[in-house]
Amino acid sequence: GTGNLSVEGKITEVDGIKQKIISALKQKADIFLVPKENYQEALKFNQSIRVIAVENFDDVIMKLIKL
Repeated sequence: GTGNLSVEGKITEVDGIKQKIISALKQKADIFLVPKENYQEALKFNQSIRVIAVENFDDVIMKLIKL
């Protein structure tokens, strides 16, 4: 996954989503966590990986637990 974590626990938008998705695919990742603001962009470059949008640190934990 990717994103920046603010001191408030918010996952913020990042650059380079295309390259990060390609790298995750090369590493045979099944899941890619992405900031909510980057979700639509990540879907454009996705081929076979499950893209999950996250908003904050608690959201990351809850979505990982549900996998």
